[in-house]
Amino acid sequence: MRLLARFETRTEAAERAAFLRAHGIATHLADVTLPRMHRVQGGKAAHSLWVLFESQYDDALALLKNPDHPVEQRLSKAQMNILETEGAEQVRRTLIRWSLIVLAVLGAAALAVILID
Repeated sequence: MRLLARFETRTEAAERAAFLRAHGIATHLADVTLPRMHRVQGGKAAHSLWVLFESQYDDALALLKNPDHPVEQRLSKAQMNILETEGAEQVRRTLIRWSLIVLAVLGAAALAVILID
């Protein structure tokens, strides 16, 4: 994954991400919400656009500069759908795993309190 660009507005970043995805470039949009980043950038939030595959980085840069650029490392719609589905599934599994860990820790703490009393 490689940083492609930063934008001041989420709307602009999302529009560029959608444009790249429509041309078969896999992207990720991230918002920086750390307070120190706001100070560093003069109070402005940073919205980062990332290219998922290094092999698509040059095509993505060229496409943002020239909308008619022929993409050499294009993913098919089926490949893009697989990436999105697998990514969503991985997020779901991670959330479930961490939720179970938190519940186990809270349960152990509650049991300890009960046993101490």
